[in-house]
Amino acid sequence: MSKYTSGPWTFEEHKGEEYGPMENCSFAIKGPPLDEYLPGIQLATVVSDCVDRHEANARLIASAPCLLSALIAITNSGPDAIPIKEAFEMAHRAIERAVGGDA
Repeated sequence: MSKYTSGPWTFEEHKGEEYGPMENCSFAIKGPPLDEYLPGIQLATVVSDCVDRHEANARLIASAPCLLSALIAITNSGPDAIPIKEAFEMAHRAIERAVGGDA
């Protein structure tokens, strides 16, 4: 399996950034804080012509580690697997986070 920055990932709106004709229309996707003094590194920038769409895209990208963990939990079997009900609850929380819920 590929190595990726572990979650949770977050997103925040860039203020005052300029990308061609679009101003204040971008979000930074960041990894978890490196320690108590260092913030997470920026993993990606989402830029779009539609504020609602780029926030939704940023939210979806930032939820990727949670979504992957939920899928792994659902597909795992064997003695170390978590109960399926717990795996599905994990999936529901990940989906809520991806689409803008409070989870």
